[in-house]
Amino acid sequence: MVDFESNLDLWIDGRWDSLDKPQIYANQHGFNYGTTGFEGGCTYRRNGEDNVIVFRPKDRFIRFREQTAKELFLDVKQTPEELTEITKELIRRNEAKLKRGEVVKTLSKGQIQEVKEPPQRWYVRPIVTHSARCLGVYTPPETGVIIYVEPFGRYHGDDAFKNGLKLKIVEQRRIDPRSLSSTAKLSAHYAVGYKACKAARDAGANESILLDMFGYVADGSGGSPCMIKDGTLYFPRGHSSLNGIVRKSMAELARKELKMKVRQIDFSPKQFYCSDEIMMTGNAAEVTHAREVDGHLIGDGSIGPYVKKFQDMFFGTVLNDPNLFPNCEKYQHWCEPVYSN
Repeated sequence: MVDFESNLDLWIDGRWDSLDKPQIYANQHGFNYGTTGFEGGCTYRRNGEDNVIVFRPKDRFIRFREQTAKELFLDVKQTPEELTEITKELIRRNEAKLKRGEVVKTLSKGQIQEVKEPPQRWYVRPIVTHSARCLGVYTPPETGVIIYVEPFGRYHGDDAFKNGLKLKIVEQRRIDPRSLSSTAKLSAHYAVGYKACKAARDAGANESILLDMFGYVADGSGGSPCMIKDGTLYFPRGHSSLNGIVRKSMAELARKELKMKVRQIDFSPKQFYCSDEIMMTGNAAEVTHAREVDGHLIGDGSIGPYVKKFQDMFFGTVLNDPNLFPNCEKYQHWCEPVYSN
């Protein structure tokens, strides 16, 4: 374990506290039985505006309250709007430390990083957990909520973002939705993802692809797979894949801006190999192209014309940059400013 002290603030059950202060008890239900879920979100710092935006936070908090928490019989009292305001204040509090000259220490891939100025990107992590301190698989639900933020870079690194991801279809399967809903972001899903991701890394890949119980492509361990074939954008069917916020945004942009057909279907690994283009989308993954799957080169391995358009539309929107995306102003309702309107 890397020993370091963090001076970042977090929000927990209505109060501000320190990220460095332990918040979990050994006999807490969520810790013992995995009755925990979470959300993810990212901020983007805009050049020339002296502002930071959070990408689609209210949509995330709707899923957090109505799908993830309720799947565990937990009841988040705060509204999506209130949770969004808490998140914005948390970012302001932590950026104030950096602006005063404090140095923030954080971990990145097991290495201590020192952050001396407000980062280009914060990762936002809301957590909902069964907080009862009691042994027993069934204990009447008690809801705990935590939100914290961390400075964050490219999820897969700059090289993979530039040159494309190597994907590996692994033996681990996405959890059957008859057991746990695929519409919720549950820690149990990511325990499987953790094993899948390690298997992919051990095979020299950046990211894993999990199949569903029928053998069709379902999800990645840290992002949503999307394929393009003959000008149509395809997503895995929703029974075993998370309807990611970034993925949903790309579907809307595909229909409205590119006039593409968008279809959710079951597709096999072989169909995946034969894609014209593949991209992974997500809070952390953003919009990143895949150069190969299981050693099968996708196209010529470089970013394809459609994924390049999706990437430009995404970054054009979050950075409010018409040079990347001339119609970016139409989608500014997706972007919540931290400091002002």
